[in-house]
Amino acid sequence: MQTAIVFLFIFITIVCIHEFGHFIVAKWAGVMVREFSIGMGPKIIQKKWGETIYTLRLLPLGGYVQLAGDEESEELLVRGQHVFLEYGPHPDDATKQWVTSVALSEDTEVAREPFVVHSFDLEYDLTLTGVTPGELEEKTVLLKRTFELIDENGSIQLNAPAERQMDAISPWKRFLVHAAGPISNFILSFIVFIMIAFMGNVVTMNTPEVGAVLPNSPAEMAGLQAGDAIQTINGKSVQTWYDMVEQIQVNKDEKVEVAIKRGKKEMNVFLTPKKEVINEKESMYYIGIKPQLDQSLSGKLKFGWNQSIFIVKGMGQVFKGFLSKGVKVDDFGGPVAMFAMTKEVSGYGLLSILNFMAVISINLGVMNLLPIPALDGGRMVIDAIEGIMGRSLPKEKVYYVTMVSVILLIGLMVLITWNDIMRYL
Repeated sequence: MQTAIVFLFIFITIVCIHEFGHFIVAKWAGVMVREFSIGMGPKIIQKKWGETIYTLRLLPLGGYVQLAGDEESEELLVRGQHVFLEYGPHPDDATKQWVTSVALSEDTEVAREPFVVHSFDLEYDLTLTGVTPGELEEKTVLLKRTFELIDENGSIQLNAPAERQMDAISPWKRFLVHAAGPISNFILSFIVFIMIAFMGNVVTMNTPEVGAVLPNSPAEMAGLQAGDAIQTINGKSVQTWYDMVEQIQVNKDEKVEVAIKRGKKEMNVFLTPKKEVINEKESMYYIGIKPQLDQSLSGKLKFGWNQSIFIVKGMGQVFKGFLSKGVKVDDFGGPVAMFAMTKEVSGYGLLSILNFMAVISINLGVMNLLPIPALDGGRMVIDAIEGIMGRSLPKEKVYYVTMVSVILLIGLMVLITWNDIMRYL
């Protein structure tokens, strides 16, 4: 039960923050947000607030915001259709009325005028032309720009006029809308790492200076002391603690030459990194030193930044490994793997849970920046191309390319999930 609660907390927080990034920038750009959804599949809960319907869906496979003009085009009305109109006062002229809602079925509790649709303009002039049953004279009525369309099930959808759709804003604003989700994930991780720093009170510094030497370690045997500043490893400059860790992992069991500065004195020492097995599939190398500690406010703020950058660089190394060694299904994890890892970190307390959430949030942000049409990164590439060209790419071609990538991603997710089930259950 505890694992399920922690899992849902992490999942909902990360997805909410990601989608809120898209949501708030889309609203800033003037785009109508039709739906804000957490999860996929059948609806569990839905609530309409303002122009947007907020939904919680059954499957914890992500979320989305449905932006007007960014979805597959679907006619709200069709010619010859029988509808029912509700009128309201026009805000600019009290003597006039306009249509505030169009219902596709009759509701005896609301007085609406029956109407047969002949033609309509739902994007620019906002007019509806047709006849009232039993009358011969055709008439044209004015529609509220964001009138409500009520379907046979009572679900309400607001009309989005042309100026409230994604196509109405510039490619660079669309670029910002699509970039806002991943950026929000990075901001979340940065803030969470700072929270961890304050909760722990003391943070490790990212400078390549020795804070302490572990007994019986390669560092102690080589004569390293607290306060030593590491300059280079095998001739390669070391600027940060993370640089040093990376060089140690690269050299593994090989003897390395470490240039250090002790006070005003410079010297070289030789040592061999030692292997530590973490689990059946993971291991790391260490030399047996700890970083210096920092209790200052600036140190805690830097910790949030340094940890975020460290994880992004780590993912960069993973992608680099994919290019050189190839990709295996075991290299990825889906919701099942996330649940299994949540179960593991839950036993280590709040700090471990928060750290795990920050890491997952950055992972989501980076993955969404990949230039795949169905992801934010792919859409950003299209936005940038259109911004540079000064014209839109053919919508039909973009749609088909996007749908192909969606199908491939769904197939990959099914494969990853099945592999996770076989691995963890």
